[in-house]
Amino acid sequence: MDTAPDLTRLPATQAEFEGWCASFDGSELGRFEFLYGCVVAEPPACWPHGKLGLSLSHRLASHVEDRGLGLVFDASQGFALPSGDTVAPDVAVVLRQTWEAAPAPTPDRFLGVVPDLVAEVLSPSTQRRDRGPKRDIYERNGVREYWLLDPHRRAITVLVRGPGGHLTADCTVTDDDPARSMLLPGFTVRPSEIFP
Repeated sequence: MDTAPDLTRLPATQAEFEGWCASFDGSELGRFEFLYGCVVAEPPACWPHGKLGLSLSHRLASHVEDRGLGLVFDASQGFALPSGDTVAPDVAVVLRQTWEAAPAPTPDRFLGVVPDLVAEVLSPSTQRRDRGPKRDIYERNGVREYWLLDPHRRAITVLVRGPGGHLTADCTVTDDDPARSMLLPGFTVRPSEIFP
């Protein structure tokens, strides 16, 4: 018989976090990330979070995977980053060159690769973390492009890795203006196409 995870003894390292997560039976509410040595719980998302993530994932998969450029992942995929943080972005893209250079994935483990592009859908409970600590974590680990989808403003902000390795805002678009990827030539999304 499986035993319930020990919620009184939280993990202190990335490896402990992965083992801790493996002890869950699926009845837990929400998902967890390991940021700056702390377990961060995220409740289930509210409308239209899931729809926005799926819409962007679908468009990215059509562009990236159909052309053989790489792989697209949804929010269920954990990434064990070199900094010791473990994240689960709403959408992640790993380009073929990055995938081939990374250690071979191990079944039932988090991926040990840094995504080239990540996207987060902002919500009242996550926007401060997405704009602050998670942005810093993505920047520190070498993410090359970071998209923020803001349902309240119906806006998409694209941040790109600039000189000095910092993620800086390349553009923020609304309505029918296209958000363009610098990393994926030819990939554009208009807020009016994905925001319900």
